[in-house]
Amino acid sequence: MKSLKTFAAACAAALALAACEKENELPTVSFEKSNEVIDSEQEAAVKVVLSQAPAADLTVNFEVVAAGDLKDAYTIGGGDETSLVIKAGETEGTVTVRNNGTSLTTANITLRLATIEGYKSGMNPQIVIALAGNENLIYSFEKTRVRVSENSTVSVTVKISGENSGNDFKAAGDIAIPIAVSEVSTAVENTDYTLSGKEVIIPAGSNSGSFTITATDSFVDAEELPYLVLGLTPASDRFIEGAVSSVEVIFEKSAAIENIIGTWNLTADLLPEDDDMGMLEMVAMELGEAIPFPQVDNTADSFTIGADMKFTPSFTGDLKRYFRECTLSSPVLASFKHPISGKIYECYAITFSTVNFDFGTTDSELKETRVYVYQPADDLNTLEIFLFCKDGYNGCYEKNYSVHPDFGGELKYGDDVLSEHEYFGAFFSLHYRFTRATE
Repeated sequence: MKSLKTFAAACAAALALAACEKENELPTVSFEKSNEVIDSEQEAAVKVVLSQAPAADLTVNFEVVAAGDLKDAYTIGGGDETSLVIKAGETEGTVTVRNNGTSLTTANITLRLATIEGYKSGMNPQIVIALAGNENLIYSFEKTRVRVSENSTVSVTVKISGENSGNDFKAAGDIAIPIAVSEVSTAVENTDYTLSGKEVIIPAGSNSGSFTITATDSFVDAEELPYLVLGLTPASDRFIEGAVSSVEVIFEKSAAIENIIGTWNLTADLLPEDDDMGMLEMVAMELGEAIPFPQVDNTADSFTIGADMKFTPSFTGDLKRYFRECTLSSPVLASFKHPISGKIYECYAITFSTVNFDFGTTDSELKETRVYVYQPADDLNTLEIFLFCKDGYNGCYEKNYSVHPDFGGELKYGDDVLSEHEYFGAFFSLHYRFTRATE
């Protein structure tokens, strides 16, 4: 009797072992990872992987575990999907999970795989998905007012900060906010102006975006100038108005072209006047009087601007190194802060099609660059020209000091050879005054 019981136990153990071995031979089904974080208003592809491809399409079911009040916080697939299909011969399938951005605090949902006949659970039978919190965002225009003249373009910037993260906020993905035209506006789109787009885009990884307004010349002969106010109409209550919720666009008739046509005589180098902090003197002392930029040495220099916007210089002194006969762009209203004096100028930006970037007496490196032209409103017979030579300064003039023959070789500060022009970048600015020539 004892031997019979022993035999029966042995058989049961053998059957159990066989079943276990059979179970161990089954292929596995598993989520690719156990955790995922999805930022607000973003989505992620959640992947399920098989260790062995099925012979026919395989439906993988899963359970979604989430608090009831999170129902609107996420979307799975095209709606409330709880399954995905892995095609025959393939070893993975995906389902899209979207964070709808309705929760202001981070919350979790869990996806758990259901039992699949012929497969056993792999390493990750479930995945916990964190739906990142959706803080309110404060939007604000950078300026309350911008000016634009006919046939010119002005850029408008919108900045976004987080209600909690402040200026540290960075968009997880592109954010598009529609641009709205206020009902008080009289300017007609596509007649008086055009916009670069119908919305401002805050690119992923940034907290600001810009769009442009281009004015036509339709209002040049009009008695009443157009008026435009632009705002934003976010589609989500998540967006809150900031300090500057709209921008006023002032259309102006530009008399700049008429006012600058003619012949202009050089009357003064104004850079020393700009240097109220004594930077020039300091540099001269450090370099043994070898100031690393040319000074005007011939006040007989002049230039002419024709009605066709052709710039013809008559320079024999230092200005001959920079300017060449070229074509000028239409003046664009601009505002800039002088890097040395700190004075703010409301003037015009004009692109010179040809300027010598090597400051040499020969045409060594000719490029176009932006030049600022200032004309006092009460003195149309005076013209001031600014050319800033600072590396990367808003795309303006760049200067490599090592190529200028008048410097007498290498520039030194103490025993150190100055090879980087950034050292004098802020100092190197040209500012000249011209007076209209009289017949």
